[in-house]
Amino acid sequence: MDDETALLNLTMDTFQRMRNYTSGALNRYLQILPDSTLRGMAQHMIRQYMKGRKGKQALSDDEKRVLVAKICEQILNESIQKARKKTASADDEARDGAELFYRRALNQISRENFSSAERLLKRAVEISPDFVDAWEVLAEVLEKAEKPELAEKAKLMVRHLQQKL
Repeated sequence: MDDETALLNLTMDTFQRMRNYTSGALNRYLQILPDSTLRGMAQHMIRQYMKGRKGKQALSDDEKRVLVAKICEQILNESIQKARKKTASADDEARDGAELFYRRALNQISRENFSSAERLLKRAVEISPDFVDAWEVLAEVLEKAEKPELAEKAKLMVRHLQQKL
């Protein structure tokens, strides 16, 4: 077996052991990383390393272990960064969607269409539960709609969120 194949097999085995013996956020990152992506990333890194070794003798077992550890670390770091970017962009999209519903609700309030405003505000806080302004306006709309119990719940949510700030 050539060094590239041995390194790839060792890398895949290492990731499988990591999936089996880790927990928490690290395990979630490992579980969402498909084997095909992992294999492709590992092959690319191994080829890059091996190009620099042309004409040199075969890798020792210790060199292979050190290289596999570096490859695994690099793959994990890249995967975690990608996952964080996806999460951040999803959060941004949710906030943008909530903001859109909020602005539409304000428009409906200016037309005194409170039932439509209520529906839009509920959608805004459903999308972005920490949207304090939407909760405040929702409480006001609920009071105008003579729904005091729901208005009070919305006010409690406002106070709760303001304490977190």
